Amino acid sequence: MSMHEIKKRLTALIISTLVVVSAWAQQPSVSGVVTDKETGEPLIGVTIRISGQTSGTVTDLDGRYTVHASQNATLDFTYMGYKKLTVAVGGRRQIDVQMQSDTQVLDELVVIGYGVQKKSDITGSISSVAGKDINDMPVSSALQALQGRAAGVNIIQNTGAPGGKT
Repeated sequence: MSMHEIKKRLTALIISTLVVVSAWAQQPSVSGVVTDKETGEPLIGVTIRISGQTSGTVTDLDGRYTVHASQNATLDFTYMGYKKLTVAVGGRRQIDVQMQSDTQVLDELVVIGYGVQKKSDITGSISSVAGKDINDMPVSSALQALQGRAAGVNIIQNTGAPGGKT
């Protein structure tokens, strides 16, 4: 390869790099705060994505976010237990949104010991005991409150004495 050819390729590489950096630098950032519509409290961990893309961000401890989006982009705000919100940027740099809770979505979820699953995805059986059912019971432990209330659950109380039944 001649020195002239190397210079030519190096110049093309530099120009293409500058074009990419220039295009990225021109994409303005949009920031704002996401709050609960009913309480006004900031929402932590709301996912903000640019519609049709995988890029995005999440809100911080104060409900604040910053995302690089073009002026004609659309932002999707999603958060478990809240209705999805879609907002057009429209050239704005500050977009504060209030998300509305969606209790119907919460009725379709089951919190298990190691995560959250949709009711339709669960193949085993689930037994639940409402707090109002055990609230006024004269018991000294949670185990006593569950005894006889959850189908298929056998509760054995141990005295804790050495050599006692386990």
